[in-house]
Parts: sequence; structure tokens; C-alpha cells
Amino acid sequence: MATSVDGGISAAGAQGPHVRISGLTKRFEAFQALGGIDLDIARGELMTLLGPSGCGKTTLLRTVAGFLRHDGGSISVGGRVIDDLAPHKRNFGMVFQSYAIFPHLSVKDNVAYGLKARGVGGKELTSRVMEALASVKLEALAERFPDAMSGGQKQRVGLARAMVIKPELLLMDEPLSNLDAKLRIEMRQEIRLMQKQLGITTLYVTHDQEEAMAISDRVAVMDRGTLQQVAAPEAIYDNPVNAFVTDFIGGCNWFDGQIIALGAGLGLALAGEAPVPLAATSRLTPGQMVRLAMRTEDFTLVGGPDCAISGTVLIRSYLGQRTRLRLRHAAGSEFDVDLPSAPGLPGEGDVAHLGFLPGRTRLFAADDGRRLV
Repeated sequence: MATSVDGGISAAGAQGPHVRISGLTKRFEAFQALGGIDLDIARGELMTLLGPSGCGKTTLLRTVAGFLRHDGGSISVGGRVIDDLAPHKRNFGMVFQSYAIFPHLSVKDNVAYGLKARGVGGKELTSRVMEALASVKLEALAERFPDAMSGGQKQRVGLARAMVIKPELLLMDEPLSNLDAKLRIEMRQEIRLMQKQLGITTLYVTHDQEEAMAISDRVAVMDRGTLQQVAAPEAIYDNPVNAFVTDFIGGCNWFDGQIIALGAGLGLALAGEAPVPLAATSRLTPGQMVRLAMRTEDFTLVGGPDCAISGTVLIRSYLGQRTRLRLRHAAGSEFDVDLPSAPGLPGEGDVAHLGFLPGRTRLFAADDGRRLV
């Protein structure tokens, strides 16, 4: 069985993956865009490639699609190696951020285009086109042309056109990036529902963390052409394997500290604060420099003696069920804390004494960012 980057058994399972990417490399002259990618995708799974601009996610997608030729490694789908197969022979559906629909064709003709190219005609063509349009709630607009449609409607046309050919694999490259925030949320829900109903294996690219977490069975976090972690969204968020993944996913505060001997055990010393006791582990030694990562929601208000960290409130922002505090630490750094909204929260100018929620502290090596605790 294949293993994910975080060491768990991949979703591919004992039957073997639907898509297997093995040792994939790609260079653009001196630039290493993909540095040996190994990734398995199970049949019917929605796998999202997530990472900052330039990390290699779109290069990987376009290589799988056949638009780019890889320099090393291999790609197989359904047990068949497709390295030398032309893009139009791979039977993949593609949805692009720019919609990529034909402005001179009606909605139904846009959707029918791929079927006609495959020799489908007559009643079967009409039936499949209207079925695809119904699945994206556009059957009433079958005769309309793209210039009379909204961005969300155009993206639905693109989605229907990709789905109607019953693709072996659906590839989606930042499909929602041109839509406004509200429509992005609506469309990602529709995409996820349709993908689950049809059971189409999907490789999805985005730089939007929330979108990736909401839509995916698993997320593959990329940086500089390599996979940093591949896991379910919950595992990516709650158990990141290194500092990069931690910092990229969700709001996070960073504090520099040092491991010290504390009684019979170990402690974490932060500038200007009393040491925080730590459970002993072979990965921590006295004198070691570390970085502490705390998500904004991983703090609680405490009394002075139980304080792990304190700060002066600079800004207090009411956000409904939660209130966000921007604080300045005694060492000079600023950090954010989200607390349940309630009477008596510290106000601007007050000093807030905070504790760390049990099990929510994450420590990383200061030199290379590897996860220690």
C-alpha cells in the first residue's frame, strides 16, 4: 500500500489507486518545478493540490492532463500508464478558472462540443447534454449565449461540459478564483455535491485554504515543487507535519523559545514569561531552540499564576460568537487570539493573561521547521 506524507495509509486502499503519480519531475531550464512527486488518488476521491503561487500545483495538474511533458517518473490511470498518450486521448474533463467556453456557441452547443468530437449524435447527444445541464441547474438557459451570462453561470457551463463526456478523471484548475466570495462558497458546495453523486475521481487545484478544506477528501500541500503533507483536511489542520504546513493552513501565531530543564522534567521558556511545563520526549533536549505555533483559537483566559503568555490588548474586534484580540507581547511581537464572546473580556489597553488549551501546543525546530511536539 502507498503511504501518505504524514505516514498514514493512503486513501488508495488495498485495491490500488485509480491515479498513481510516481517520481514525477519537471524542469523549466534551471528551475525545478516538480521534484519527484509521489501521489495516489483513490477512485471517486476529490484530491486537492494546495499551496502558494509558484509551488508547482498547476504544473502538476497540467502534466497529468498531458499539456506538459514530464522529465522523469510516470503517471498511470486505472492501471494504465498514460505518459505517451496525447491529451485528447486521455478522456479527462477540464475546468479552468477562465471558463474557457466558446462565446459564439450557445450553452447547449458548448456542452455538446466534447460529445460531438467523440462521435456522439442524435437523441443520445441531446439527452446527455440536457442531463448535464440539469445537473448544474442550467437547462432553462440551454439556448443562451455566454455573453448574456454571469460568471457563476459560465462556470456551470464549463462544469457541465467537463462532466458530460463521463471523464475518467476530472481536472479543475482554480475554477472559482474569478468569482466573488459568496458565489465561490455556493459553487464549491455544488461542485462537491455533484462530484460525490457522480463518483468522478477529481484532482483540484487551489491556493485558497478554506476552499481546499471544505471541498476535499484529502489535501496535498505543496511547496517548491514537493509534497509537504497529504492527509484529510482535519489531519492537515490539527496535526501538521512541519512549520510550513502549520503556517500555511489557518491563522497561526509564532513565538521563539528555548527548552529548559524544569524540575524533574522539561519546560518551554518564552521571553518575559514563566516557563511552561512540557511532557518529556526524546525529541526535546535542554538548550534546544524552538518555535511555538499557536492557532488563534487555542488560547484561554486564565488567572495570573496560571498564565502561559500575556499581552496588552491593542484592538478588540467583535465577530459575533467570537471576539478577536490583537495583543502586544512583552517581547514586542504582536499576536491574535480568538475567544468566545462574553461579558468581561479584556478591553483595549488591558493586559490579558492567557493559557494554552491542553494538547494544542505545537513545537518546531528553529533551524529546519520539523515537528517536535
